[in-house]
Amino acid sequence: MEINAEKALLLINQGELLFIVQNSKKTYFAKKKEKIYVQSNTYSYLLDTDTFLSLYKNVSFYIEDTSDVSIDSEIDKAYYSLQKWKY
Repeated sequence: MEINAEKALLLINQGELLFIVQNSKKTYFAKKKEKIYVQSNTYSYLLDTDTFLSLYKNVSFYIEDTSDVSIDSEIDKAYYSLQKWKY
C-alpha cells in the first residue's frame, strides 16, 4: 500500500519504520527524538517535520515489514542500524 508524506509522518511518529524506493534502492525513515532520521546505503541525515514534508510531498512511502523471518544481509544491516535511532 502506497502512503503519502503526511500519512508517512504520522506513522513515523508512531514508531513505524518506513521506506521509499528510488533508482531501485531503498531509503529508510524512522523517528529519532523529535527529528526524522533518513538513511540509505550512501547517506544519512536528520530532518525536521516541515523539511520532510517539503522534500517528500510527492513520494510514495511503504511500511517495512519486519515480521519476515528470512534475512537479507543488506536489508538486515540497514534495519539494525536504523533500530538504534527509533527509540
